[in-house]
Amino acid sequence: MDRLLRQRSGAIAATIIVLLVAVAALVAGGALGKSGPTGSLPSSRPPVSPPATVKPSAPAPSAPAPSVPADPRPSPPALPSDPPDDASDGVVQLHLLNWPGVSSAVVVWDESDTLADATSGRPDRDGPVAANVVEVAAIADDRIRLTWSDLPFDDRVQVSIRVGADGIYRIVVFRPGVEGPSDGVVSDRVLELAFNVAVPVSDVKATVVQRPGPAIGAGYIGTGLAGSDGTGLTLGVWDETDLLASARIEGIDRPAGDRDGTVRITNLESDTLRIAWSDEALPTDARLSIRLGADDRLHLRLVRARPPAPTGPRTLGREVVLVFHGVVDADAIVLDVVDGISNG
Repeated sequence: MDRLLRQRSGAIAATIIVLLVAVAALVAGGALGKSGPTGSLPSSRPPVSPPATVKPSAPAPSAPAPSVPADPRPSPPALPSDPPDDASDGVVQLHLLNWPGVSSAVVVWDESDTLADATSGRPDRDGPVAANVVEVAAIADDRIRLTWSDLPFDDRVQVSIRVGADGIYRIVVFRPGVEGPSDGVVSDRVLELAFNVAVPVSDVKATVVQRPGPAIGAGYIGTGLAGSDGTGLTLGVWDETDLLASARIEGIDRPAGDRDGTVRITNLESDTLRIAWSDEALPTDARLSIRLGADDRLHLRLVRARPPAPTGPRTLGREVVLVFHGVVDADAIVLDVVDGISNG
């Protein structure tokens, strides 16, 4: 037994010696320090990386803003660019804002001598006004809003302003008829008028005149003729009958006729009139309106305005020619002549 134990102890000791010698050989050869020419054995710890640059975190998304319900009405189209115009000459021409997008224009003729300006208002599709009504609303003491309805057709409306001896403003909207079929859908037209004086709504009576068909007449014509000596004539012709086809100044320096201020109307043709009068040798503004009276006769009103200046002995003959779409009788015309002094 003792000998067996000694043999096993010797074997174990020999084994240990062999292992020690092998470890010493590995250390000497660098086997434990390198796994190749440049590689190294993986460490039991993960490699430590250099500290990375800290970037600010993005802000948390904010809650979306509550959505605003869209306006069910379509946006109105942009208005055409109108040339600058005011009421200094008693006439304003402009386009009106219109929801359907058709071209709606208006020409305003003022005989009250109080109109300062006219502009387009914003129509409201919540409910157009009745077809034969013009609504009048106050914007300020000297500003009113007119609203009427019309079909979605390109047109040009005429608006006349007159004030009577009773101080009542009578405004008439001349609305032409339509061309072709229509779905009957109407929308409002809004016109805002500014005056040089206070105009209470209670002093305004506005009406609509519906023409039976599309306009065939000129409606309004503005023209002028200058003389070499500065004695020219400017003319504005307003027609409410829908019969006027054209108007022109035939002459401004013809030999003077009657010097008593008489205005003569004669027929050149069955559909053509010549209006002649005499003026001092000064630049003159003339405004002529044509209406159909209750007596079924043509009523013409001629307003002549001259700048203040010394009046000399020389007078000039003025001639204006009007052409109509039908027969006109010069002898049946009612003429009213008003002379005034313009303020330049």
